[in-house]
Amino acid sequence: MIDAENFFNLGTDYFSFIGQKCHFEIQKNDNPHFVSKNILTVVSDSDEQLFFSFSGNDGLCLTTEFGSIIHKNILGKFLSLPSNNAKALLEFFENYGYFFKMPPNETNIVDFSHLIQVTYHIKAALLLMNELQNVTINYDEILRLTLFLLLAPPIEMKITEKQTYTGYHDSVFKTLDSVITINDSSDYITIDNEDYYSIPDIIYGKSFNLRVDEYEDISTGEKFMYSYPGIDDSRYRKITVAYKNCHHVSKIQRLLIDFLFHFMNSNGVIKNVSFDLGIEFYGTSNLDLDDKMKKALLIIAKHVLSQEINHHVSRMKPIYNPVTLEPSWKAPNLLTALYFSLFYMKPKSEIYRKCANPSCTNFFLVKTSNSRKKYCCDACRNASNQRDYRSRQKKITKAGG
Repeated sequence: MIDAENFFNLGTDYFSFIGQKCHFEIQKNDNPHFVSKNILTVVSDSDEQLFFSFSGNDGLCLTTEFGSIIHKNILGKFLSLPSNNAKALLEFFENYGYFFKMPPNETNIVDFSHLIQVTYHIKAALLLMNELQNVTINYDEILRLTLFLLLAPPIEMKITEKQTYTGYHDSVFKTLDSVITINDSSDYITIDNEDYYSIPDIIYGKSFNLRVDEYEDISTGEKFMYSYPGIDDSRYRKITVAYKNCHHVSKIQRLLIDFLFHFMNSNGVIKNVSFDLGIEFYGTSNLDLDDKMKKALLIIAKHVLSQEINHHVSRMKPIYNPVTLEPSWKAPNLLTALYFSLFYMKPKSEIYRKCANPSCTNFFLVKTSNSRKKYCCDACRNASNQRDYRSRQKKITKAGG
């Protein structure tokens, strides 16, 4: 018998997904292997199914078994969750099911910090997609989101006794981990009595001269001639060694290496990148990029975004449905359905926009051509108009007083 569960129907710009209810319980963490203060106990309820469908107008929707919409824009509701809020995330799971499919009656214990990081990655992917479609380019925001998706520690969490979820981690880091330090005096060039390595550079289209003594201090960690904040950071050391020695890699890997080297060498060595706090440097820093670095950043941002989405939709299986005689997709879980909603968005046509009401955190799906729609609902528009009106009245009162 053919399994009809979890099929996406692509007829007339539409797909559907069947999920499952789960029972959740938050407990205080006493496990030294978990980072978060809270852990989540998850038990599936195989008797209660959740039905979802997707349309271009309403996004991913929770529906009845027969297709009537209960809640619209599930992805928007997910994006609107307050950052690092265990209670809000748990409420989302209780309404729409868990990220992953659970075996019946099997209990799974999850570190909440991992789940929060999963939410951050989806939000970062969506926000980066938005920024890349904007007419006015915000390079600082693109830089922040791209470096978060690229440099944040990879997520690895247990789903069941037999399954583990692993987030996107770019293949360039395998290259960085395997590159070998090479100090060869035959590569030296001398300029004004100083020795340099002349390194082919894909961003600037010519060789870049790297001081030999600076490279040796970075690669050995000895700080004999150079000492600046972050010079002994292990990631910066690997990037610098790869920049000098690793030239037989793909063009995108070389672009990543060149960009990360120039940014850390010129703008500041990156200590950490997080979704909520942004880029943290070891010392003083700046985010200024020249035109060639900006051009490289846009290429890298598109690469990182595509890898983040492709990684999460790779388990989608195309199947021709013998019942409807239509192409279908079989999805493994709700997390894939959320990423597939991003995958299915029309570039330069649709965008998730944050509500302009300062007290609202909602995201809503809108056509990019509709620049006038700034509020998720009439209530938020009215509240914002009333706030502006009161502000104007106060200014008039002060001016007249």
